[in-house]
Amino acid sequence: MEDLRELDPFFNQLKETCKAQNIPMGTTISEFSRGQFETNLHHVDDPLLAADHAILLRRAVRETAKSFDMGATFMAKPFMETAGSGMHIHISLKKETGDLMFELDSNQDSGFNQNVEHAVGGPAQTMEEGMAIFCPNANSYRRFQPGFFAPITPNWGPNHRNLSIRIPLSDPQNVRIEHRAAGADANPYLVMACVLAGIHQGLANKVNPPKMIPEGEVIDPEITLPIKWDKSLDAFESGSILKQYLGGDYSDLFLRSRRCEMGRFNAQISNKDFEWYLRSI
Repeated sequence: MEDLRELDPFFNQLKETCKAQNIPMGTTISEFSRGQFETNLHHVDDPLLAADHAILLRRAVRETAKSFDMGATFMAKPFMETAGSGMHIHISLKKETGDLMFELDSNQDSGFNQNVEHAVGGPAQTMEEGMAIFCPNANSYRRFQPGFFAPITPNWGPNHRNLSIRIPLSDPQNVRIEHRAAGADANPYLVMACVLAGIHQGLANKVNPPKMIPEGEVIDPEITLPIKWDKSLDAFESGSILKQYLGGDYSDLFLRSRRCEMGRFNAQISNKDFEWYLRSI
């Protein structure tokens, strides 16, 4: 609350800017780290429009910060000692009839209907090969540190913030899936495409999800997702699902550009090279 009060003028201006640009900015809360904030965008029916809103919000935040002689960043992990920043995607679906696809179901062990389970099973199945898109650069992978709420395996459960896929608490008319793998630095269009591709894969092929983790259960999961840049690119290249949705030409171009950037990044001599090795070798 103290962080929010200190920045009241900034957030008031940001709200006015978003209102003028038809960006449906919702609630803002102070997050785990000092200077870190979570802003929600109101849901819309068009996923492409939702991605537009995410891009426009980033621009509005940066430009508003400049007007207050501040800087804003959407790096996934700007400071090693504090929690990183994610981009969580909330999705609910309707049938062509307008009826809800995701519902509570007391007859299922999970408490949710099979549409929910399959819509979780697909993204869980494709999460490994999607990590290169959810985490697109070198800094993205510094977010995956113990104790900082970043997902390291494709698990799921209700209202559990340490999982990759969460079913938030809601009333029966608002059952939705929260996909938590992407960093704040990710491309929202690509993230949305991969999440929706995973959901379609799950629904079309009735993919069963992993075992559900109950709310409040303490977990210490094994790392199974590729949380290193090179490993995630290897997983994308060897994956058999997402490339079908994204198209072969785009997938090849994406891989080449990412591997080129990774090679150039790894070729740089950082300050740590000098601090650790210059006088010790």
